[in-house]
This record gives sequence, C-alpha cells and structure tokens, in this order.
Amino acid sequence: MAQEVTKPIALQPNQMTLLKACLDQRPEAPTVLGFGGSRGCAKSFCVRAIALILAMMFPGCIVWIIRRVWDDLNKDHVQPLLRDEHPELKAFWRAQDKELRLPNGSSIFFIHAGDTGRAKRKARGPQARYIFLEQAEEFSEEEIQQLDGSNREAGVSPGVCKKILTFNPGGIGTAYLRRVMWLRQFHDNEDPAAFMFIQGYGWDNYEWFRGLGIVSEKDFYESPEWNEGPEVPIEQTRRFKVFTEKTDFGKKLAALPQSQRIGELMGSFEKFAGQYYSEVWEESATVLDSALVGRIVQPWWRRWLTADWGFSHYAATGWFTSGILSPEQVLSLFGVNMTGMLRIIILYRELVVNDVAEPDLAKLILHLTPESERREIRDHYIGHDAWAKRGSANTVVEQMEPVFVNGGLPRLSRADIDRVGGWRLLFNCWATARRLRKWPGGVDFQQETQDQPAFFVSSGCPETIAAVPMLICSEKDPTDIEKMSGQASDDIADMVRYGLKTHLSAKTEAPFENRAAETYAKYEDPTSRAMAMLRLTSQEKSAQYIHRRRRA
Repeated sequence: MAQEVTKPIALQPNQMTLLKACLDQRPEAPTVLGFGGSRGCAKSFCVRAIALILAMMFPGCIVWIIRRVWDDLNKDHVQPLLRDEHPELKAFWRAQDKELRLPNGSSIFFIHAGDTGRAKRKARGPQARYIFLEQAEEFSEEEIQQLDGSNREAGVSPGVCKKILTFNPGGIGTAYLRRVMWLRQFHDNEDPAAFMFIQGYGWDNYEWFRGLGIVSEKDFYESPEWNEGPEVPIEQTRRFKVFTEKTDFGKKLAALPQSQRIGELMGSFEKFAGQYYSEVWEESATVLDSALVGRIVQPWWRRWLTADWGFSHYAATGWFTSGILSPEQVLSLFGVNMTGMLRIIILYRELVVNDVAEPDLAKLILHLTPESERREIRDHYIGHDAWAKRGSANTVVEQMEPVFVNGGLPRLSRADIDRVGGWRLLFNCWATARRLRKWPGGVDFQQETQDQPAFFVSSGCPETIAAVPMLICSEKDPTDIEKMSGQASDDIADMVRYGLKTHLSAKTEAPFENRAAETYAKYEDPTSRAMAMLRLTSQEKSAQYIHRRRRA
C-alpha cells in the first residue's frame, strides 16, 4: 500500500481537482482531462504525483507518462521523482525498461515518443488505464487521438480509463487543444461531456511564494486575503501582484513582450510564444465585418480564386478581390484621414472541406460562386501537387478543370508556392492593415510606394480567422511556419499564401514560344503531343480574348 513504499504526497487545489477527475469512474465521467495554461503552474509535479497515487491505489494498474524527448522526460520526471521526492522508490526502478514497478503489481512506464512515426507505433502498443501526455502541445492532433487505442484495460467499465493532457499555449497541438479545451468546439464524432479542462496559473503555485516568507501554505490556499473572489480582476489580486512583483520567475514572465506575456504569464490561448503573426494579426484590426466588405468591394475590382487541394487532408479554397480606395472612401469606411490612395486586398469567401472527390469539389466551388461573379474572376490558382500524375489516373487539374470551364470560371494556373517569401508577404500586408485600423490620427495616414497592400479577411471566413493564430514559427527555420500535417490550419495557410503571393508576384508567365517548346518536348506520343499543343494554343487565345473583353 501507499505507506509501505513512499511518504505522503501533498497536492495543491488544482492538482487535487485533477486527481478527483481521474478517480471519477461514473460511466458519464470525463475521460479526456486537460490541465494547463501559463508557465509555472506545477504541471510536471502534478503528473508524476498523481501517476504515483493512482498506481498505488489500484494494484496491477498500468500508467504511462509520455513526453516527446527522453532527456526531457528523464530531467523533468524520473530524476526529480527518484532523487529528490521519493528516493525510497529507487529499489523498484527498472532502468532498462524505464519502468517503476511497485510491490502491488502496478507499473509506471516513462515513454518517450520521439518523432511522429515512433509516436504512432507507441499508440499501437500495450494498453494503459491512465495515460499522461506531458507537454501535449508538442504532439499533433493525430498523435494525441491515436493514444485512444491504447487507453484501455480489460474488464473495467466505461469512464474508468483516462487520458490526461498537460500543456502550455504554443506548439503543433495547440490548435486541437485550444479547440476542445479552451473554446469547447467539437466535431460531430466528439462528445463534449468526455472533455474537462482545468486552467492553471503560475500565481496559484505556492512553490514560487515559499521562499518569500510572507505567507504560509495553509493561508495561501485558505485565507480570504489571498483568495479573492471571481469579481476581482486577476491582475488586481494579491497573488498576482506578489507573483509578478516579488518572485523571480513571475517578474521574468511579466517582463516579456506583450505578444508573449499573454500566453506565458496569463495562460491565454489567443496569444502565445511562437505565433508567427502575433505582431500583426489582431481580429479587431485585420478582420472586417462582412457588411463592411460589401460596401468596400466595387464591381470592377479584380477577383481571383486560390486553392490548396486535398482529399484525406483538407482542401481549402479562397475567393479574393483587390482594388484601390480614394482618401474620401478611406475616411468614410475606416474613419481615417489619408494622403494618397489605399491599395487593398480582401479574402471575402472560403471553403474548407475534406474527403470530397475532385469533380464534386469543383462543383461545390462553382455553386458558391454566383453566376454574375464568375465572369469577373480573372485567375484561378492551385498548388503544384494538383498537376502531379498518380499512376494512370487523371491529375487533379484534369478532373476539376472541365467543371470550372463549363461553368464559366478560368482555367487553373500554378500558384507561386514560395513558402518564406509568401509568409513574409502576408506579414507585411497584415502589418499595413493593422497600421491603418490602429492609426491614432494627428497626421494623415499614408501608404508608401514600397508598402504592401492592406490585406483584410472578411468575418465570413471563420476557418481562416481561426487558423491564423495557430500558425507557429518553425523550430528549424524561424522565418518559415511549422508544418502541421492533418490540421486544417496548415492547408488554409497555404491557400492564403498562394492567393497573395501569386497575385502580387513580380514573376510573369514564360513567353508563349517557350511554353510551346516545353509542351512539345514533354510528349513522345504524336497524338498526345498534337492534342496538348492544340489545347495550349486554345488556352492562349482564350486568355487573350478574356483580358481584352474585361478591359473594355
């Protein structure tokens, strides 16, 4: 039993709440438990302490503690547990198996998942009643969900097995964790009652206050002067003030730039460390109400479509328009006095779907484009993979383009897929938009020649609005965005990048003679070559006619 192998374990209130949730064995009890928020809220201690308590309470129980990297797992869990907190447990440690096997037959396995492939293999392995995924933001949505297959135990009733996710804002898993834990937005196959989230704050962790000598642990958690009610704003509470003004760790978090402080200190999933567009993306500035978009966009503005194709992952399509506003229009629409003209781009419609066949996807795009609008769309860009030949099957372009052409939309063109250049272009366009919306007055706003157009997203594009805050800097290249395979935000970001980068690219299409020579050399079969040359010639004549007709 517990007293035979270890000394008593003291838990803080939030940690006790999590333990009670783990012990809740009702059939309707939550089974996916989240604990996290700001840094310093004692997540790591909470994981190993509760894991040990559960292993001791239930003989023969299997518990997993998982982290991405073994060095972190060893440093943050194994060493503190066996060296500092419970050295009496060293006799039960099996280093080769990374297993703490207790006398009652229970085991705690310390598992490092490594890369994505290793994580998938682990998920197909043995079963565990309790799975603790520490720093869950380092794992993709797919990896987190795959653990469900191992979170089981023979002979127990529904509600007993639990998956516990501890996390901070930021990382490839943040979009999923933010959705189910913070926003509580669920897909059709997700049961809201299965999810529970406990918000953690650094100033709720007494360990940061212990060395100050100004309050006992008992008073810290029980005294009214240290536990003001919810009617008192957080930043006015005594705990928060002492944490940020007198503790070394709290002062460091409080001194962070505002874009990081919101996540690191305040535990918010709206702003956090590593966000690529944290300095320029602000919904109040970069998102326009759809009614205002209707007033801004003029019938003669240039319009184009952009798509990032996908089937098992997401297919994202965006409808864009660009134009110029006079100083009078800027004052009327935005309330800002301006010198010169304003160049502006708006993403005004979106479509994000998956598991939709290519012809059906094309029909859906066509259906969402009003007939009166189709003739005004000049270009239709799509990623290069849509031209890829997969065995004997037709390419994505070959399956979709006839639907578009028959419905009055332009033929598909290759998007500019430059990643870093595209991300930086988006950054600068949103910077212009934010600067306009935040203009303090005093002097007129002016868009310099070298400034990029102001780029806005319509409120009618909720998927894009939700995706942008989830884009984080790549660990390998901070100028690039981390790829998050399987997440809608990854495909939406590519679509938006294609839309702006291709439209604003300085590159022009190769001369017709060059494209004709390339097409001729591409085919060996005379019939295929002749048909390709006829198609290229027809497209060139059609494009010239459309451009002449629209300029008239």
